[in-house]
Amino acid sequence: MPDQQNQQVAPPIQQQNPNRLTPPVTVQQPTQSYAEQNTSGMGTKSVIPPGVEGWGWGPFYFSLIWGIFNGVWISLLCFVPFVNIAMPFVLGIYGRKWAWQAKHWDSVESFNKTQRGWSIAAAIIVVAQLLIFLLLVIVAVINPSGRT
Repeated sequence: MPDQQNQQVAPPIQQQNPNRLTPPVTVQQPTQSYAEQNTSGMGTKSVIPPGVEGWGWGPFYFSLIWGIFNGVWISLLCFVPFVNIAMPFVLGIYGRKWAWQAKHWDSVESFNKTQRGWSIAAAIIVVAQLLIFLLLVIVAVINPSGRT
């Protein structure tokens, strides 16, 4: 005999009256499971969806500024001597996850778009720095004594 506590009773079916003027009320069930809901900004209770974790060039290159704008306050450890050497690498690895947990985002797409912007800005600055360095090396090779 099945256990009666584990059985669920289905709600009674109501017949619709054709003379009724109001439409029947329908209750919509959520279309997303708990894991698929947007839980950003909930701290360690946030469920990290696919596509959020991974290396971030924005947190690596702009550690302090990126951390302030994304609410990742651990980035302030960049002010601590010797810790500041490791922080860009730590933020590069865990920064995207921490940003998802620290700030509410509209969607994973919105989050990725914002983080992609930080990465593009980092790439532009790195390329500009390399070009300036290359230009300085060329000038030093052409004019080694520094005379004009």
